[in-house]
Amino acid sequence: MAIDISSLKPCSKCGNKPTVDVDPDTLSVSIICEHCHTSKSISLFEQVSKEWNDKQCHDEDSTPTPLDDFELLPCPFCGGEARVEQEYYEGWHVECTDCETRTREFLAEDMTAEALKEARKEAVALWNRRAANA
Repeated sequence: MAIDISSLKPCSKCGNKPTVDVDPDTLSVSIICEHCHTSKSISLFEQVSKEWNDKQCHDEDSTPTPLDDFELLPCPFCGGEARVEQEYYEGWHVECTDCETRTREFLAEDMTAEALKEARKEAVALWNRRAANA
């Protein structure tokens, strides 16, 4: 999986460029300075489950937002049904179930629920855009 680390700032201790390590088994991400061994790790599962649990505990009176709160147009090439698919826990694309035409991958800016929702919304908007409304 390719990760764009161009937005990462240099290490605050030594100024060198950090590297990123993703462990798919534990769903954790680590940013590491190979020079001075400064590191920061986060478990995606822990972060997402905490956000989930906090929302469930504190928003009991709110109306839940459905995951599929959008409409997908048929495939512009074959007319087939489209579906939204998640990419490596961090982004989304839309794909035709018949001819497998798909949008590019839309990555979330961070792993918050809001950023993931925005990435999904961008993928859907691109899929639904047609020459007449571009």
